[in-house]
Amino acid sequence: MNLYFMLILFISHYVGDFLLQRRKVAVNKHSDMACLLEHTVIIFITTLAAMLVFGNAAAAVIVAVLYAVLHGIQDRFIWRSFNNKKIENKWTIEDPKFSAWFFRYLGLDQMLHMIALFGLSFILLI
Repeated sequence: MNLYFMLILFISHYVGDFLLQRRKVAVNKHSDMACLLEHTVIIFITTLAAMLVFGNAAAAVIVAVLYAVLHGIQDRFIWRSFNNKKIENKWTIEDPKFSAWFFRYLGLDQMLHMIALFGLSFILLI
């Protein structure tokens, strides 16, 4: 797997996870299956598009499906855990602890997504 390939995958992840994710989806994907499904489909499409740049359609579909499913599972549980912590501690968005914990969870979320994306790609494309 070369650096160009990894860069394309990273950009596709950024587009799907940040640029194309509506606020409603970001806020509710931990509890609303329709929001989670919408986000998962967007992740599938952006990953598939990136993978198809490299020509192997069968591997592209496999990686995109597996990654989208893993991404959805990760988001569901990471953000549900954060929401439970927020409720348990009665944090509001203005609370400094809310911001501190939000960014810890966001970092964990993104790290797990990158491990899943690059790991699947490496395993299926070597």
